[in-house]
Amino acid sequence: MKAKVILYGWAVSWIFLFAGIGTMENGGELAGALLSTVWFVFSFALIKNEDVCDKELERFEEWMVQLLGGSHKDNNQGLGLN
Repeated sequence: MKAKVILYGWAVSWIFLFAGIGTMENGGELAGALLSTVWFVFSFALIKNEDVCDKELERFEEWMVQLLGGSHKDNNQGLGLN
């Protein structure tokens, strides 16, 4: 569960990073820095818990391959790219 929170939080935090950069460009340095901090916090959490997050990412990848009708032996099989 911890790995899911970190991975999904990191993915969503990209929005905060870009919002923070845009805010800093428009003159709100403090607000922009606070918005960007969310991305840095999740990035450091991801680095600290890399082994747990890798396992969860592999599980997510297997689920996506099954969802798209492929297999690990031939990832392009279910996508019709052959």
